[in-house]
Amino acid sequence: FRYDPIVTISLVYSSGFIGTDAIPADWTLTYRLVLSEFQNEFLNTTAALPFIRFAGKRLGRDLQYDLHRKKIQYVLDHLADSQNGDEPIFVFAHVLAPHAPFVFDENGGAVTPKEKFSTGMHVGGHEAMEQHKRQITYVNKRMQELVDLLLSKGRPAIILLQSDHGLKILTDIHSMSNSDEALEDAFSNLGAYYFPDQEAGKWFYEGITPVNVFRVVFNRYFDTQYNLLEDRSYFSTADKPYDFMDITERIPHRKL
Repeated sequence: FRYDPIVTISLVYSSGFIGTDAIPADWTLTYRLVLSEFQNEFLNTTAALPFIRFAGKRLGRDLQYDLHRKKIQYVLDHLADSQNGDEPIFVFAHVLAPHAPFVFDENGGAVTPKEKFSTGMHVGGHEAMEQHKRQITYVNKRMQELVDLLLSKGRPAIILLQSDHGLKILTDIHSMSNSDEALEDAFSNLGAYYFPDQEAGKWFYEGITPVNVFRVVFNRYFDTQYNLLEDRSYFSTADKPYDFMDITERIPHRKL
């Protein structure tokens, strides 16, 4: 089974995160109003924030968290629409959930943290773990429904569902001195893949890291000849993001 290597359309669903929203694409779709990371942080530093939050409390909603929630819902509600056409299409969606902030309960109901808006971790320990469990219960349900809907369209599809990191509740992003448990949690990425034939599974192997996923896919389906890279993991702090430490041997049970 081979795909025509020419993809005629590329589509990105916006998350407001500059690292992925900057991807060049033919189309970028999002909820009708999205605040970027910069806009949210800028708003957090202005005198307007107390008034916005006060008005939000009177209305029973918070502007920043409400828009964040609707942005996620938009992707979950509309991602399968990309399969309605006939042309080959590459679709990328960065969904900032179950990542913090935790804005859903287990049934998809609205949750509004008390702290000012941030995509970082507001709270740690048991409270954060419980909030994470409730949100991930809802997101898992929606993702299963989304995959079923994509497959029901009848078009051969490659579906790559993966996280950019694991659970960081125990991880101190400002320190190189994290426990092995915290690092293993942070580097236990989710990786779930669907392919239109039954042979692709053998191309993946235990311990594969995200750096090789697309290389395997391109070699298998688009006749490329990319060499696989060494599967290693590196950690750096938020303060020195380019000062990498190889921690591969500290997470021997890493899963993808």
